[in-house]
Amino acid sequence: VSSPPVSSGISRCGSGSVSLQATTTDTIRWFDSQNNPVATGTNFTTPSLTQTTIYFVQSGITCPSAMVTDTVYVNDVPSTPVVTGQSNCGHGILTLNASSDAPVKWYDAPNGNVLYSGNTFITPDISQTTVYYVQSGTLCKSNFIPDTAVIIPVSQLPVSGSVSRCDDGDRKSTRLNSSHL
Repeated sequence: VSSPPVSSGISRCGSGSVSLQATTTDTIRWFDSQNNPVATGTNFTTPSLTQTTIYFVQSGITCPSAMVTDTVYVNDVPSTPVVTGQSNCGHGILTLNASSDAPVKWYDAPNGNVLYSGNTFITPDISQTTVYYVQSGTLCKSNFIPDTAVIIPVSQLPVSGSVSRCDDGDRKSTRLNSSHL
């Protein structure tokens, strides 16, 4: 009887193919969950899978080994977070929200530093428009989505000069028009 092959399960995020590998000194045969032969050799590339699927691998032909289970785990990819940007007149602390079907994390840049875990992120006091990035998921993750905290510049207060007089006369404002210049 041949020694059983050494193989280990593999996981992927979302549907697609995976490459399974087994090692032994004898001929290796792969079978689907119904014991139908699907491949021969140390490597087997699965068809596109949409759910967790079990394969079996066996070594030897004349006196084959016991079948070894090799499981392909297909994990769901979380939905892309939906974000709501916020704005503020002048510097301030803004509350940004994200919703998803999986846990959410906030970052300072794609693949950057984690700033917060949770759906609601309260920014520090910011004085300029700042983009934060949101990603959902734990094992399988969504793409990074930008969420912008917009700081609208506050208009400067008008400056008025004081008017002084040396006599008791009326204070008049004279407007010049361009024809007098």
